[in-house]
Amino acid sequence: MDRSTFQALHATGRLPSPKGVALHLMRLIQREHVTTGEIAEVIMSDPALAGRVIASANSASHYGHRPVVSVAQAIAVNGMAATSRLALGLSIIASHQTGHCRGFDYSHFWIGSVVAALAMQNCAVQARIGAPAEMFTLGLLHRIGVLALATLHPDDYGGLVAGAQDGTELARQEQQRYATDHRELGLYLLEEWGIPEPFREAAVAADADPALDWTPSSRVGKLTDLLRVARAMASAAMPGDLAALDAPATHRAAAQNGLGPDDVFAVWDLVADAWPCWAKILAVETTALPRRGAPGPELAAADLPPADPPEAPSTQLLRVMAIGARGALRSQLAESLDKPGIELHFADTADDALKLAVGELPQLIVIDWSDRDSGGTQICQTLRESGIGRTAYILVLSPRQGEQELLAALKAGADEFLALPVSREVLDAHLRVARRLVALKEEVQRDREEIRHYAAELAVANRRLQELAGSDPLTGLPNRRFAMDHVAREWQSAQSSGEPLSCLMIDVDNFKRINDTHGHDAGDRVLAAIAQVLRTNARAQDTVCRVGGEEFLVICRATDSATARFAGERLRAVVQSTAFDIDGVQYPVSISVGVSVATKGVADASVLLKLADQALYRAKQHGRNRVEAL
Repeated sequence: MDRSTFQALHATGRLPSPKGVALHLMRLIQREHVTTGEIAEVIMSDPALAGRVIASANSASHYGHRPVVSVAQAIAVNGMAATSRLALGLSIIASHQTGHCRGFDYSHFWIGSVVAALAMQNCAVQARIGAPAEMFTLGLLHRIGVLALATLHPDDYGGLVAGAQDGTELARQEQQRYATDHRELGLYLLEEWGIPEPFREAAVAADADPALDWTPSSRVGKLTDLLRVARAMASAAMPGDLAALDAPATHRAAAQNGLGPDDVFAVWDLVADAWPCWAKILAVETTALPRRGAPGPELAAADLPPADPPEAPSTQLLRVMAIGARGALRSQLAESLDKPGIELHFADTADDALKLAVGELPQLIVIDWSDRDSGGTQICQTLRESGIGRTAYILVLSPRQGEQELLAALKAGADEFLALPVSREVLDAHLRVARRLVALKEEVQRDREEIRHYAAELAVANRRLQELAGSDPLTGLPNRRFAMDHVAREWQSAQSSGEPLSCLMIDVDNFKRINDTHGHDAGDRVLAAIAQVLRTNARAQDTVCRVGGEEFLVICRATDSATARFAGERLRAVVQSTAFDIDGVQYPVSISVGVSVATKGVADASVLLKLADQALYRAKQHGRNRVEAL
């Protein structure tokens, strides 16, 4: 999937995205002279977000600081940009803690993400590799592409992700089914949200085979290994088993950042200390994380993810919740609503109502405002602003009549206001109206879901057609037409963002000899095999294309000349070390690589490609099987 396809997909509004305050913060931080006061004012407009930002500043990673008690102090500890990105991640959690993807365990996903975030935050202090708030955001969002696909394809993605053995296998299956994968989507989303480029690269690399890492000592390599340690901690959190922290792969990844086995468990202890507070703040239900030497798993059976995720509540039942109704009113509601086809629940307090609403997803909510101190206005506002109550029909009952009471109810989010006392007949009539409107909403929602389903299928089909039109039938790689369009788009993007852009022009050495000696069929098989080697060993953000008979182009976004040359040398070495089978004989093959980079003197994409061609010609002149750069 190229950038233009992602932008079209993003424009549909169906990808995870920051909303409200977080979106405002993202825009505000882009201003040249934004102040700490302005950032703090926006965050304080959302009390829940303000509390989470302060909690982050007071977390274990900031030991040594005096306790933070205000948003302004939190910004001073975390920094303005880091605070904005932290708010973004917290906003994504708040709006996507549940969803419609069948079989996708949202609780499991977010518990793992939050534990990984805490692990990265604490590892940042131990390894001295980055700001703790930035590391927290990276850990929280590094698998956001998985959530994106669950949002885009709720009908079948849950089964796909549950059955995948690892990230590489999952990405392969995703490409086959959806013409994109979670790594690709995650990379684009993180870029869209302004996450720094080294963090984006690390998020993709952490999900790939460690054997493909080729710059372990670089900052990206160190971040990648820290993410793998954080993911081991996320794995340890879910089943309550610390074996993942003692695994050789975890020890190797930690060692790349100067952390020994004892350091890993020291970080785990900090994560376990911070976890209860964050679990409460983020409304993630679980028990304490296990400690080394503690007997057995500590997760209670009720907290374990169910073997078979529960079905969504049946649309055949009308789900009704009555809040605060007591005495005669409760009896009236029970008489009117406690009948076949209606599932009626009563909640006496605001806390009970919110917990019940999360579990039952009521379609009709009746709120009794008889008691001025019951917090009815706040309950109504909270339900209406949350995902669980946004589409519900809310009927408010109150003995206080008049315009002011009516306006207060409607302003809080109620759909209808009814004065008490009320006769059984009038209450029944209003409830019938409410039930009819709920039924209409459900019908509209079903139609919308059906349209969304067809739209998702159509989008996949369109991406498939686009992929076929831009694919080389022999190798399955993007073809020359796609390559020319893609490099032009990447060149324009690089000019706008200031990021480097490089190209690798690759030619198979002495390929004519293979065709002449063994025939064109054998030559085709060798080309297909080389294409697979290049695709497998290129970095996740690089695009490998076939642009001629035995000529390939690798477009390396956000890559400078030195890194591109290193990437070209790695591909050359891998091809040289691979034995290609021709009629049962292992045949050695080599490639020559020309490297070009989009410097200020490069006028456009065509000049960039011409320079890569010239560098390739120089590699051929100097003996082949080598890398040259211009």
